[in-house]
Amino acid sequence: MLQISLDEDFRRAAFLGVSGAFFIFCGMFSSFHSISFLSGVPISVAYLAYGDRSGFISLFIATILLFLVSSPESSCDLFLNIMAPAALLGHFSIKNIVKNRKTWWYPETFLLRNLVLLFAASTLFLSLTIYSEDVLLKAAQNVKDSLLQSSGANAVLLQQYFISSMRYSVGIGALIKIFIALSNFSLAHCITKKIKKNIRPGFDFKKLTFHYFFTIFPLVSLTLANIFTSLSFVGSGLFVVGLFAPMAGGLSVVHRFFEKNRSRLITFYLALLLITLPLIVGVIILGIVDSFFPLHGKTEGL
Repeated sequence: MLQISLDEDFRRAAFLGVSGAFFIFCGMFSSFHSISFLSGVPISVAYLAYGDRSGFISLFIATILLFLVSSPESSCDLFLNIMAPAALLGHFSIKNIVKNRKTWWYPETFLLRNLVLLFAASTLFLSLTIYSEDVLLKAAQNVKDSLLQSSGANAVLLQQYFISSMRYSVGIGALIKIFIALSNFSLAHCITKKIKKNIRPGFDFKKLTFHYFFTIFPLVSLTLANIFTSLSFVGSGLFVVGLFAPMAGGLSVVHRFFEKNRSRLITFYLALLLITLPLIVGVIILGIVDSFFPLHGKTEGL
């Protein structure tokens, strides 16, 4: 009976791993390239529904298939920014301690802390290797040549804007994929709840307070990037990724304030769509303040 159970667990994990690779294949061989970002969903499902063993098997199989069919650059990007975050979130989500017949789950705050650290490491690695400044400068030169050949009056301005913003490109890509990873994880959790296989009952992200290190990290990165030319490219990327922590902390404060007034919370998000940049800056500042002086009640920090 044990052998049958182990074989069934392996087949289930293998199926989820192949499912993750399937999304990658669809993204590679169709016009919907972004569908490959869904490759993290089956991996998260394996962890959340069936545990670490199944999760690791699904991650391993999906990773092998990924590196077999995709270029090294695309494989590293997808693995570091989509599949590895899915495994990290899945693994730590099901960690718990049982004491006095009560289960204490790994804190949601620590989940996001680990995610920030992973993406910071990913940004550092990619900025020094496959998406280095030299590589992106060559891409910028190609864009420059293309723009200069065009007859548009704004060609030169567009060229200058592209080159000046290039230093933030790796960080911007990583920041976007943080939200993709969280969306994949949320979808996976909904699936496991729907099939009634979720190991962890639920999550509460309304009590986040990041340690001040995580909120001053982007400021330190930006300062170093502007002072030292050699650190400009890497530091700028880390600055953008580091903004996620105070942003998440600020949104957590907003949710705590509007916890009993859903209409105001909906209004806030509608306003966020209309006046995005000022509100995001305000949310980040709110998160920074909360890391030093917890707002609206004491919360558990990192």
